[in-house]
Amino acid sequence: MLVSLIDSSHDYLADKANGPAVWFDSFFGNPRFLDVEQPSTFIRLRIASHLVEGEGVTFPIRLGGRIRIPGASRKLRLILFGEGDDEFTTTNEEDSSTTIIEDGDAQTKSNAGLRYKLYNTLRSKLHLSVGGRLFSPFEYYYRVRFRRLVHIGSNNIVALKGSGYWKSNDGYGTTATLDYDRTLTETVTGRLSLSGIRAEVDHVHAWGVTWGVTTSLFKKFSDKTAASLDIGAFGVTRPETEITNYRIGCRMRKKFSRPWLFLEVTPEVTFPRNELTGERDAIGAILLMLEVQFTAR
Repeated sequence: MLVSLIDSSHDYLADKANGPAVWFDSFFGNPRFLDVEQPSTFIRLRIASHLVEGEGVTFPIRLGGRIRIPGASRKLRLILFGEGDDEFTTTNEEDSSTTIIEDGDAQTKSNAGLRYKLYNTLRSKLHLSVGGRLFSPFEYYYRVRFRRLVHIGSNNIVALKGSGYWKSNDGYGTTATLDYDRTLTETVTGRLSLSGIRAEVDHVHAWGVTWGVTTSLFKKFSDKTAASLDIGAFGVTRPETEITNYRIGCRMRKKFSRPWLFLEVTPEVTFPRNELTGERDAIGAILLMLEVQFTAR
């Protein structure tokens, strides 16, 4: 009874500390939601149809989650298939629903490991993780990650995240992310995200930085329906500083039939640079996705 009361009080205070951003991240299934760590076990299955202009249709399926190990410390979690390991992706470009479930990024989709909370309060978290890729080419990693929330007034939250890691195939790397959330109305929240990664071995050479800048506007229509508008720019600093891609997309998500069943539609347009002509191509894409979520205390 006492433990349940303490958990309920912690969740209430966590909601107040993080504000509406928690609701939107939870509803959209964003990797940031896993930082809040409200449910002890969180598993999701995503089944999608992804149409990209000029590339045809793919039907990716992804299963991932975070599981509390029975009988183990409450600070220990089993991480499946890269869930919560978004710092291994290059920039927030990977946070779009289209790229999260694509088959191309095998490094995060086949990862599994253990994460231990070294330090955990409502506003600060320090995690240590070890794990590896389950399929060929095999590799293992170590990572330490820190997150801090800073409140500015009653409507502004700044989330600072940083990590350092070592991967057996790629060597050392560091990541940094700054998210600024502002509550505009009771149903509208805006977000500005700045992120970057500096890796020893990467497609950018000589320890260059791969970076991303995204702005998002979240709108809650009801407890079952929400949408977001996302605009982003992404680039590198080596071998020369350039913007490699622009992206604009809209995510429309609806909970239906059951509280753990979601339907999502994501049209988007990206503007990558054509390596042959030097011009930017406009490439349209649309994602239709069915998501099933499982949570437990």
